[in-house]
Amino acid sequence: MLRLHSLTTLPAACLALTSTTLLAADFIPTTDRDEFDGLCNAHCSLRDAVHAANGLPGADRILLDGTYVLSRAAPEGVPPDEDDNLTGDLDIRDELVIRGRSEALSGVRGEGLNDRLVEVQPGARLTLKRLTLGGGATSQYGGALENHGETLLNRVTVTGNEADAGLAGEGQVGSGHGGAVANFGTLGIYASTFSDNRADGGNEEEGRGGALFNQGTLLVRDSLFRGNRAEGGWEEGGRGGALFNLGQADLARSTFMQNRIGEYGRASALLNAGVGQLKVTNSTLSQNAPVHGAGVITNEAQDAAGTPRLQLINVTLADNLGLGLFNGGDLLIRNSLIAGNTDGWGGYATQCQNFGTTYTYRAVGLLLGTTAGNCTGERSIENRYTLTRLLHPLSAFDKRTYVHALRQGSLALDAGIGSCTSHDQRRRPRPRDGDGDGVAVCDLGAYERARP
Repeated sequence: MLRLHSLTTLPAACLALTSTTLLAADFIPTTDRDEFDGLCNAHCSLRDAVHAANGLPGADRILLDGTYVLSRAAPEGVPPDEDDNLTGDLDIRDELVIRGRSEALSGVRGEGLNDRLVEVQPGARLTLKRLTLGGGATSQYGGALENHGETLLNRVTVTGNEADAGLAGEGQVGSGHGGAVANFGTLGIYASTFSDNRADGGNEEEGRGGALFNQGTLLVRDSLFRGNRAEGGWEEGGRGGALFNLGQADLARSTFMQNRIGEYGRASALLNAGVGQLKVTNSTLSQNAPVHGAGVITNEAQDAAGTPRLQLINVTLADNLGLGLFNGGDLLIRNSLIAGNTDGWGGYATQCQNFGTTYTYRAVGLLLGTTAGNCTGERSIENRYTLTRLLHPLSAFDKRTYVHALRQGSLALDAGIGSCTSHDQRRRPRPRDGDGDGVAVCDLGAYERARP
C-alpha cells in the first residue's frame, strides 16, 4: 500500500497530464445543447467532443466558452449508468484536458439528467481547468464526478451537486456517497472550491462525504470547502460533511467552513475511517456545525480489520459547533490549537476526546481550550477568551483562504515545538518572530504572525 508521505509525488504525476504529453487534437464545441451524433465537425456538442476524443490516442483538449448543459437522461426503465456517452454523464476513456476561460465564464451543468456529470474510467486521465461543475445528481457515487482513473482539478468550482440514494429508480439501490466527487483512483485538487454539495444516504443509510468520498489517493492544496453537508439514516445522521476518507488523503493550505451533518451524524468536516490515512497541514476548520455529532474531525475504526491514522500539523480547529476532535484510532498532533468549540446551548463542548480501548494519542505543541476532554497539550486557554485573546474572528485572506489571525500577545505565538513547516496557510514563511523576543519560532495553528 502507498504510504501517506509518498502522496507528495502526486502533483508531478498530475501535472504530467498537460506539461509532458503532446496534445493530439483540440475540440471546440459549437453548441451548448446536449446533442449527440458522435462527430465533432461543423456541429459539435460537448458530448460529441468527448466521444471523438475517446477515439483518438494521446491527450486531446476540449476548450469551453460558456456553460454547457447536460440533459440527455436515460429513457424511463433504462439504467442511467451506460458508459458510451449516449446518455447521462460524460464518460472519459482516454487522456483528456477540458479547459474553460474561467470559473465564472465556463462550466458544465446538469439539467434533468438524473446522473452525475463526468465519469473517468479505469486507465483514463482527465484534467479540468478553470470551469464550474454544477447541477449533477446521482443516486450512487459522486454527484459531479466519479473517478476510477487519474484526475486533476485546477481552479475548478464544484457547487450544487448531490449524491442522493432517494434518486434510485424502481428496483435499484442507491448509496448517496460523495455529494460532489467520489474518488477510487488518483485525484489531485488545486486552488478549487467545493460549496453547497450534498450526500444523502436516504432513510436506511447515512450519506458519506458531503463534498468528497475518497477510497483512493487524494491530494488537496489551496482549496475551500464551504457549506457542504452529509445527511440521511433513520437518526438523521450523515458522516463527513466535507470529506469521508477510507483511502489515503493529504490536505494542506485549505479551509473547511460551514459544513454540516445531520443532528446525530459524525464529523461535520472530516471523517477518517477504516484503514484510512489522513494528513492535514496548515489548514483551518471553523464554523462547522454538528449538534450531537461526534466531532468536527473524527478518526474512527469501522471494524477490527485495521486502524485509521490521522495527522494534524499546524491546524486551527476553532469556533465550531460541537465537539472538536473525536479519536478512536491512531492520532498525531503537532503545533496546532483546538479551542472555542461550543455545544450549541451556550456552553463549551469537549475540545478533544479519545475513545475506545485501542486508540493511540500523541501531541507535541498543542494548545487546548479548557474543556479539553481526555487529551493533553502544552498550553491551555479558557474557551471564552478564544476569540478575544487568542484569535481574531475568521476572515478572508483571498477567495479560497479563510484564517483566524493570531492576536498580539496570543498564547500561540512562538510556541511551536520541534520542526516547523516552511510556510503557513497563506504561503507566508515560517518561522517569524511574532512575540518580539528576537528569536523566530513557529506559531501554533495555521497562521504565522509576522511581528509583535
